[in-house]
Amino acid sequence: MVLSGKGVLRVGNRTFSPRFGQFFLLKDREVVEYAADTEDPWEYCWVTYYGTKAKQLSEEIGFAENVYCLESSADPKVFYELVLKMYEKPEMNCASDLYRCGILLEFLSLAMESVSAKTPKRLRPSDSAAKTYVDRAIQFIQYNYASIRVSDIVNYIGFSRSYFTNMFRKCTGQSPQQYLMQYRLKIACAQLKETDLPIQKIAEQVGYENQMAFSKIFKNAYGISPTEYRQMSGQ
Repeated sequence: MVLSGKGVLRVGNRTFSPRFGQFFLLKDREVVEYAADTEDPWEYCWVTYYGTKAKQLSEEIGFAENVYCLESSADPKVFYELVLKMYEKPEMNCASDLYRCGILLEFLSLAMESVSAKTPKRLRPSDSAAKTYVDRAIQFIQYNYASIRVSDIVNYIGFSRSYFTNMFRKCTGQSPQQYLMQYRLKIACAQLKETDLPIQKIAEQVGYENQMAFSKIFKNAYGISPTEYRQMSGQ
């Protein structure tokens, strides 16, 4: 994070000019050159992080391919203070490692939020990151299927509805609405087979207050009514 002034960053034949209030990233295994501007030299704070999720986290912040500088809406001093806190526990033991990791996660979280606030259209995540978002959405559906709408899923994940729908469909072959409906019907089928609960009660438990609407959706999906399904299942 550039705290003041500006500098020059060279990656191959490309040149970037990180300045006050911007993040810049030195990517793993790339040969780079960076230096302070001669007229307005920079001051910056930095952290090094690596591991199995380092690349994914960097991409989710916004450092996609060929992106090395990002605008931030946060006060640069906040990041500087977080870096200083890491130095409070310099010991190389497990407790200090956990302490520094906790502050690093706070640093990355704030970076992600501040870049998103500055850039209205969030950059496209990598395929692996997209799958992570879809997996989280599916888990959210499975825990909350009876009380949510698609808009709740979209708000939970944090993308626009159209973008999230395209991402979800690419990963699952279904829209979020289709997945939510099929998951509700899957639970309803289990209830019809395994319990003697009234159909109205089952409809309510899977998110449909209106039994007629539930029965219509059920028949459209399976070709038979909930009552007929229960009879065929031996209940």
